Amino acid sequence: MTSRSLRGCLVALALVAMPWTLGAQSFEGAITVRLTSGGRSGPGAQDVEYLSRGGNVRVNVMSPAGPVAILGLAAEAKTYLVIESQRAYMEVPTGDALGSLATSAGATTVTKSGRKETIAGYECEHIIVESRGDAGIRKTDMCLTSALGPYVNPMASLAGGRMAPWQQALTSDGGFPLKVTLPDGSVALEVTKIEKRRIIDALFRIPPEYNKMDMPKRP
Repeated sequence: MTSRSLRGCLVALALVAMPWTLGAQSFEGAITVRLTSGGRSGPGAQDVEYLSRGGNVRVNVMSPAGPVAILGLAAEAKTYLVIESQRAYMEVPTGDALGSLATSAGATTVTKSGRKETIAGYECEHIIVESRGDAGIRKTDMCLTSALGPYVNPMASLAGGRMAPWQQALTSDGGFPLKVTLPDGSVALEVTKIEKRRIIDALFRIPPEYNKMDMPKRP
């Protein structure tokens, strides 16, 4: 996998934010999330699959290098990137590894709108995240549910605290977003399917025959 391809995977992961705390044990199954990056002029949408069980999460993503899996393992408190085509994996380091991929946030306020909606069979409540920065006031609408466990971003430490305001609000609020609408009206994240089903333990393990690789360093 090239550095460019890996960067694309990590950008997607930073946008997704995945639940892998023990609180997520209340839900076991598969969640399909549609991501759209770059606002209205972005490159298009991509569906990713979350598999959740016992506080562990596996996110299956199609990258420029083929299918990859992102594993968040609660017992280890670690995140791994598994490159299926190369039968290899990388341990995502802690610290400021992804600082350049996140957006610095200014003052942020979160307001519950009281408006509710049903998405993929689950009820959620809209909250408004208002941030103030160099570009002025920006409002992001997120529809959150408490039925799927908390939504914690394992990339928070990787981003050195410089996540976008709506991602910071997700981390602190504890709800699971079924839809995130950006200030320009584009939808950055939307859950399209939620299926309760048994997930086998093997999906949360790195195959023993896979080789460990080092994460590419930033220029």
